[in-house]
Amino acid sequence: MEETMKIGLFCVYFGSFPKYFPLFLLSAKRNSNFKFYIYTDNAEVWDLPENVEIIKCSFSDIKRRLQSLFQFPINLQNPYKLNDYKPVYGQLFLDKLSAHTHWGYFDIDIILGDLDLFATNEDLQKYDKIGSRGHLTIFKNTPQNRLAYLNDTTSKSFTFKEAFTTGAALHFDEIWGINEFYQRLEYSYKDESAMRDNSYYDASPKYFALKAVNLLEQNVPTIFTWNEGDLVARSEGLKKKFGYIHLQKRTMTIEIGNSDVESFFISQDGFVQQEITEQRIETLLHGQSNVWPDGNVKHLAKYFFKTIVSGEQFAKIKRQTMLKVKKNN
Repeated sequence: MEETMKIGLFCVYFGSFPKYFPLFLLSAKRNSNFKFYIYTDNAEVWDLPENVEIIKCSFSDIKRRLQSLFQFPINLQNPYKLNDYKPVYGQLFLDKLSAHTHWGYFDIDIILGDLDLFATNEDLQKYDKIGSRGHLTIFKNTPQNRLAYLNDTTSKSFTFKEAFTTGAALHFDEIWGINEFYQRLEYSYKDESAMRDNSYYDASPKYFALKAVNLLEQNVPTIFTWNEGDLVARSEGLKKKFGYIHLQKRTMTIEIGNSDVESFFISQDGFVQQEITEQRIETLLHGQSNVWPDGNVKHLAKYFFKTIVSGEQFAKIKRQTMLKVKKNN
């Protein structure tokens, strides 16, 4: 009998959850092979499925625990910077891993379909690392993978010490850190972006219509249906199941009376509980707009302003500057 993998995924999140968090919980419930741990200061009471655990803590608690792992002072001034520390979660939350063959990290601005599409049982047996993005990445639960972030043989990215002593967010959890270690060193790595494995849908925050960042050929407005755990994209000429959708920086309305529903639609700006029919799909598709309610120019101006205020744009400039210095040396 094929071994069933038990994956423990971790999220550290401070502040208010997205309004559609109950729908995330509903979609998580359908993935019983995964255990979701959420460390947060959010005091709201939720009806949690058995495979979701919320651990109450403060930002200072997590900062203190992270600092205890290093001999040098870390630079962690705000929750957004925690993204750089995600590759440390296998060490930070080691006390939770005894029951898990794999561990990883995730964001809560996602709705899950069948995660077996993202990481098959064969993938889990074969690869040390599955996924290239911080919104969902999985590692085999081995000492080598829990400590992989300590590698310093980087050529174009940052070492852990550079990332953890720099105040700006450097995307060490993705392309500017851990990914390069798995590409260059002796690890088996399923890089879905390089393999063109379209197992998830990363909705761009720049467009009002749902258009995917990671699917170059899928540049047309799309809607999704979620039905008893199956997440299906629908657009002109497309009907495809996905492992999950990432709704980055997107404000969504909710027209769902009961959070324990069996099906709903995901449109460009909200969740709607209605019977899933071809006629309704056509209506929603043709009702999609390419223009943000506040206008595209104003929206993009606000989007880039927020990235400047958050330090994201500064981080990009600093990344490029630091990497040029590294290359010249």
